[in-house]
Amino acid sequence: MLVLLSNGYRLELERYGPLDLALRARRGDLFDLLLEWGADLKSVSAYTVLETYNVELYERFRTAGYDLTAGHEMGAILGHGTRNRPLLGFVKRHRTEDPRIQMELNIALSCHVREGNERGVNLCLWAGADPHAPAPNPDLGEREEPDPIEGEEPFIGWTALEEAAREGHLTILKRLRPDPAQDDFDELYKHAKYESIIAFLAAIRPPRDLTAILSWHLWWMVDRLPWSHRPGSGTVEALLTCGGRWQEPDAEKLAGIRRLLLKANDYDLQNVVRHLKRPAACAPETYEELIRTPKMRQRLLTLGS
Repeated sequence: MLVLLSNGYRLELERYGPLDLALRARRGDLFDLLLEWGADLKSVSAYTVLETYNVELYERFRTAGYDLTAGHEMGAILGHGTRNRPLLGFVKRHRTEDPRIQMELNIALSCHVREGNERGVNLCLWAGADPHAPAPNPDLGEREEPDPIEGEEPFIGWTALEEAAREGHLTILKRLRPDPAQDDFDELYKHAKYESIIAFLAAIRPPRDLTAILSWHLWWMVDRLPWSHRPGSGTVEALLTCGGRWQEPDAEKLAGIRRLLLKANDYDLQNVVRHLKRPAACAPETYEELIRTPKMRQRLLTLGS
C-alpha cells in the first residue's frame, strides 16, 4: 500500500472506498496510513463507522466534524438490534448537546416499539429516548413531505406512544407512560388498535373530540382495501363505553358518521347501534339525528334493531 500511495495511487478512483474497506477489516493501521496520504475522512460511509463498535472511532469522527447521523443510519442500527452497546453509550453521552443524535435515539425507540421489542425499548429509554417526540421511520426511506397547511407543523412521523397504540402493544404503551400534559390523547385514541388500548387511555383521560375519533375508527371498520386489516366494531364499541357520553350537535358531522354506518356490515352495525341506543353512551338527540333518514331507518328495520 505504501509503495502504491507514494507513487501517485488515486484513492478516489476506487469503486469501493479504501477507508471503508480498512474499517470493515478492522485494520486501524491501514486506515491511518490512508489518511496520512490524503484520503478524505468524510468519504467513509456512516454505516461502516457505526458498525465498528468502536467508541474511540466514533469520537474521532465526531471531533473531525463528521455527521454520524447522516441518512438515519444511527437510528436504524440502534432500532434493529440491541448488540451495539458502545454506540448506545455514545448516544447517551452526546444526545443533550446534539439534537440530531437525540432524534436518532427517538427513531430507534420507535423502531423497537413497532417490532414489540421490550428489551430494545428499555435500552433506548435508559439512554434518554423521548417517547413523546415524533420521529421519522427510516424503513420508509427519505420522503419529502408536501408543504404543510399554514399554521400547522410539518409531519415528521409518529411518536413512540402513537406507534405503540397503532401496533396494539399495551405493555410497551404502559412503559412509555402517556402524559396528558405532553401527548395528544385524541390522537392516541385514533391510533388505538385494540379495545384494551382504549380502556387504558380512558383510565388516564377520556377523549375530547369523540366525533372525530369515532369517524376515524368507523372509516377503518368499513374499509374495503384488500391489503388492510379490517378491525371490526370492537374499538368503536369501546369508545362508546369508555366513560363519557357522546353528544354531537353538528348535523354535517353526524351525516358523515351516518354514511360510514350505512357502509358497515350487518353484524358490526348491530353492535354499534346497540351501544348508541344507550343514553349513557350517546345523547338521545344525537342518536335520533343519526337514524333520521329513511335509508338508515329501513336498514335498522331490516336488522330488527
